[in-house]
Amino acid sequence: MREWEPIRRGKPEPTTEPDGQRIVLTIPLESVPPPEWQRIFNEPSGITSTACVPKVEGREISATSSLGQLRACVEHVDRLIEHTNERYVSAVLSAQRETQERAERKTAEVDERLRAAREELEGL
Repeated sequence: MREWEPIRRGKPEPTTEPDGQRIVLTIPLESVPPPEWQRIFNEPSGITSTACVPKVEGREISATSSLGQLRACVEHVDRLIEHTNERYVSAVLSAQRETQERAERKTAEVDERLRAAREELEGL
């Protein structure tokens, strides 16, 4: 299993909604997050903000906000990224490691039984 790198964001880029009233921030990510990371980010528990409700899709985060709230929106996105990275490591990666360790133990047990069987059959 390759080493997982925490997700990091790039520089936010503002555009406007078609009516020009609200600002849409597009925030690139350094890499495409795994699907489970995206699910955790899009369904945060206990982290809310009135500045924006960001959503991740693929390699970018989008959030609609208004002037005067953009800094708070980006700070909220930063908190969500940090929170999601932590939850992903503690829940998802820990479970993957446990599964891998169980598989390795089972392989070692099978190898040991085969070694014992070969030893028992030695000389026949």
